Amino acid sequence: MSEPEKWARDLLARAAEEVEPGRRWEEIQRATTDRRTNRRGWWLAGGSAVAVAAVAAVAAVVVTRPSPPPPEPQPAGPSDTPAAVESTSPTNEGAAAAVYFAGDTPQGPRLYREFRTVETRFLDPVRLSIEGDAEDPDYGSLWPEGAEADGVTYYDEPSGGLLQVDLTDASLRERPAGMTEDEARLAIQQVVYTAQAEAGARAPVTFEVEGEQLEQVLGVPMQQVGDTWQVAHAAPLDTLSRVSLSDPAEGTVVGDGALEVNGAANAFEANVVLTVSDGPRVLRQEPVTASGWMGERLFPFETRLDLSGLPPGEYVLTARVDEPTEDPQVFSDTRTFVVE
Repeated sequence: MSEPEKWARDLLARAAEEVEPGRRWEEIQRATTDRRTNRRGWWLAGGSAVAVAAVAAVAAVVVTRPSPPPPEPQPAGPSDTPAAVESTSPTNEGAAAAVYFAGDTPQGPRLYREFRTVETRFLDPVRLSIEGDAEDPDYGSLWPEGAEADGVTYYDEPSGGLLQVDLTDASLRERPAGMTEDEARLAIQQVVYTAQAEAGARAPVTFEVEGEQLEQVLGVPMQQVGDTWQVAHAAPLDTLSRVSLSDPAEGTVVGDGALEVNGAANAFEANVVLTVSDGPRVLRQEPVTASGWMGERLFPFETRLDLSGLPPGEYVLTARVDEPTEDPQVFSDTRTFVVE
């Protein structure tokens, strides 16, 4: 990764931390066993991979409503016609985006974050999240198969803004057979956290189908605020895994004898344990301290792992946090990487 790429990724990681801000679970877990033959991960049957580099649907837009001018001598109100600016990646190579997927934890399904390169801001990350197109085979989506977004709009306002997600199927008002209410709520939060990370703001989210706002999504009622039906982000510690790796990306190739590691966690006394294994054997173990732990959020951590002496091959990095409660729980996130 070049220095400019690393700088941009680190900046996005910090911004995403501040925001922290029928597909069935059993089917997801079964699909992970097929990972060696198909890299897409969960829910491959009947669907096609998201073509991130060639999105042919409605692009996301950022709509900025101008602030009123100073009251000299008579203040003017906000413009009734906001200026719409198409939001696309700044370069042909694409831009980094934080995408939230579902994964298993001792407390049941929770959200994990994966950084991806996208061509269209807002829309591509939301699509990836809904369709479960994760690079890490441990991640997936709780949205029903065939669910899709074809537009995302961000109204950037002094009051905090509003995110509008356009879905393609009105049947998504109802909860599919076999999906629990908790799964439905977490599926919605996949979109909320992903869209908010793109906006860099905790803006509430509304869902629409063909211009009509949905008063409920996947059977979950939206909250009516003024003339909108919206949903806010759920509490991070009730929604996110207690630990999530940002780097390395799944399948990273290491050639210089060291592995750059960073992620986010909320762990007792900020303690995170990193291990490197080749399967049953733990070959490296190193503690790392997150930047904090008292608070309703995840805190960043980073370190550089020495891999000298490891022969070429495939290894697994695990980030683990232990909750020393009456019923101890261990949260973890993994990445596979290759030493050349």
